[in-house]
Amino acid sequence: MTMKLGEQLDSYYLPTSTFLYITRGSAKIYMDGDMQITESFHIIHGGKGMCLDIIPKESLEYYLIMYKAMIPPKSNKEIMKLIDKMNPY
Repeated sequence: MTMKLGEQLDSYYLPTSTFLYITRGSAKIYMDGDMQITESFHIIHGGKGMCLDIIPKESLEYYLIMYKAMIPPKSNKEIMKLIDKMNPY
């Protein structure tokens, strides 16, 4: 995706776990209100439901890499109970 100086992404709620990979440019990135200043080749991780805001400081290119972690079907029963209790996803 690309953004020009003056554009911004406001209050995008991540639908799943996501890596934000900046490939060119720099920006102020807010993830649930926590600000980071990023430059090219910077990676940020956000969990499902987190609020993402992007304010470019110059022309910006980035990728949103979304994923869902899965538990192998033949996992140990105790591990499965722990995962169900903690609900990390």
